[in-house]
Amino acid sequence: YDGGQRINLTVILAFVLLQCILAVVTTVQAFAGWQPWRWLLRKFAVARPSGALRTLQPLLMARAAHTGGLAFGVAGLITLLVLVVIQDLAFGWSTTLNTGTDSYYRMLSAIATPWQHLWPAAMPDRELVDATRFFRSQSSTTTDPALWGSWWPFVAMVWMIYVVLPRLALLVVAIVHPQMRARKALRAHHGWVALQYRMETPTVDTGNRHNDAADQPDTTTSAKLQPIPRAQAIIRWAEAGRPALPQTIIAGDQEPLAAGGSASLEHDHHIIELANQRLTSALTPAAIIVTRSWEPPTGELADFLQQARETWPRQTTIALVPMAAQPDQSPPDHQLSQWLRFAERTEDERMVVSTPITTPPDILMHRALQDQDE
Repeated sequence: YDGGQRINLTVILAFVLLQCILAVVTTVQAFAGWQPWRWLLRKFAVARPSGALRTLQPLLMARAAHTGGLAFGVAGLITLLVLVVIQDLAFGWSTTLNTGTDSYYRMLSAIATPWQHLWPAAMPDRELVDATRFFRSQSSTTTDPALWGSWWPFVAMVWMIYVVLPRLALLVVAIVHPQMRARKALRAHHGWVALQYRMETPTVDTGNRHNDAADQPDTTTSAKLQPIPRAQAIIRWAEAGRPALPQTIIAGDQEPLAAGGSASLEHDHHIIELANQRLTSALTPAAIIVTRSWEPPTGELADFLQQARETWPRQTTIALVPMAAQPDQSPPDHQLSQWLRFAERTEDERMVVSTPITTPPDILMHRALQDQDE
């Protein structure tokens, strides 16, 4: 617009209608999961999105489109208000169709319904509509020049109500919608339950007291190895101790139980109840948990032991027996240290660590301390 002609309100209303249609189509394609610009993403994207992000891509594209549409609408409104101040805008209306003043006025009145009580000056009257119609063959007019500029409140409100506010509302929906879909996809993920179960562990301790990654973790502990107790229940954790357990662990013809690893949580609960039946009838109940020495204690094992302590008799002694790769060999001292630290952190005096070997525990600890001093 160069200031030398009238601004046709019909063109502005048509452009506003186009903006509304684009906003609605953008929202519909997001909910339907349609990606009209997928070819553009494939052409310029460095890496294709993963499976989880691929399902959210239409929603993210809708959010970007609504953000751009809102920025365009706000910029258009600011431009209009600036031009109203610095220029003498002349608005009018015209159409090639055989449209009378009455029908055009009724249409404008319906459009202005949302703000007719909020800002009456932005509500066009019948005389203004009749006086500001122009024709292509009209070379002169007797219309009051001030009337041509009286349309700007109506134009500003039309742009605000039907361009800016819908984009703002749909942008809020486009922001909330991906978050809801992402939460739903996360809850439906097969590892969600296991992740929640693992995140219940209150702390994660690496043992390092400073940031030098080249140093070995500090696993010193005041706990000591204890003799293997005579147990009423022997549990293999994650298939540890295969194919056979040492005779120092097995007492008589007792059949070891299996838990952890690929077993389900229901199976582990059943093993705890089965072991509880054996421990309840014993005068000095004791249970042995056979593990692999080279595998660090996991949160899954900690949760299993916590549930076992809550179910088994209070006086039950629980002995953790880390097994070496070779059944006839003792686990290395640095592997035993991590299990001693694990047992100490449970703050349960009946939680001990044992090894199926004949070397006295005090000698083993003396060797461990010597190795650490070296």
